[in-house]
Amino acid sequence: MKILIAGYGTVGKIRHQELKKFLDVEVIGICDQIYPQAGSIQNGIPTFNNIHDMMEGKGENADAIFIALPNYLAAEATSLAIESKLHVFCEKPPSRNVQELRMVLKTYENHRGQVLMYGFNHRFHPSINKAKEIISSGEFGEIIDIRGIYGKSAIIKYSPDEWRSQRKFSGGGILLDQGIHMVDMFRYLGGEFNVLHSKVNNSHWNYDVEDNAYALLKNETGVVGSIQSSATQWRHKFSLDITLTKGALSLSGILSSTKSYGAETITLIHPQASQPGNPTEITFKYSDDQSWAEEVEWFIKECKKVTTEAFTNSQDALQTMELVYAIYNSDLEWKSKYGADWS
Repeated sequence: MKILIAGYGTVGKIRHQELKKFLDVEVIGICDQIYPQAGSIQNGIPTFNNIHDMMEGKGENADAIFIALPNYLAAEATSLAIESKLHVFCEKPPSRNVQELRMVLKTYENHRGQVLMYGFNHRFHPSINKAKEIISSGEFGEIIDIRGIYGKSAIIKYSPDEWRSQRKFSGGGILLDQGIHMVDMFRYLGGEFNVLHSKVNNSHWNYDVEDNAYALLKNETGVVGSIQSSATQWRHKFSLDITLTKGALSLSGILSSTKSYGAETITLIHPQASQPGNPTEITFKYSDDQSWAEEVEWFIKECKKVTTEAFTNSQDALQTMELVYAIYNSDLEWKSKYGADWS
């Protein structure tokens, strides 16, 4: 397989490292604004300044593309790659807003023989897989509620001239950038949720994207969920607590490239009838993050299949984006200030 990479920041480099592990995969082009105009070579690979030049130079020779571009470029790049008959892997978020994503999926309707996969690598984390396995088995009964906190000390490179802090480029702040993973986890583990109430604000960093979002959710079976997505969590934090009718699961920490979220663990909590309030607990700790590798492997495997109806998780991506924007729009003050047209 011959692969292109659009966007060569931290995530683009991580994807490249994983692709190097496949003997039958070759990266034949990389584009990023850090490179000069077309024609340069880096480590034996042709580089380009933008995706249009790369597609013109290498598109006909490629089988697939990994897109790790800023939010304001992601949807256009994905549509371009789909129309060029490539299998596409695009990092989250898939676009700045729901409307842009729907336009991509409209393009995709005529190219269903190609893989379209969006990167939600948290679904491949070991603690999440363990939680999914236990919930699906019914061993701990039915879910009662889910509580999730995901936060960092700032939006990456938070400055007035950085694209993440400008709504016209990013589409949103911490909820769209990082909290989207937690929203996706709620859907993955607990089904489809509606927003009961939300509060979104930008009172600390004072840009036109949120630095905190809080939401109270409920699904069709009555499961209640609460989410906090924060760019003022001075100690980086990932926690996910799931209460069930026969026990509970407590996930803490998440393996990441920064290693700033602590050890990734899941604690299985079994109540004891003889000792109320003093349950037995078993904790599993994980030290090896294979989520990037497993996600890339899944994509490559699907690309190699010959079918008229290729794998896509685009509807999952759409439903996650719709829930993110439902959180934005449920706060009427936020909706009034920044408009509902983004949904």
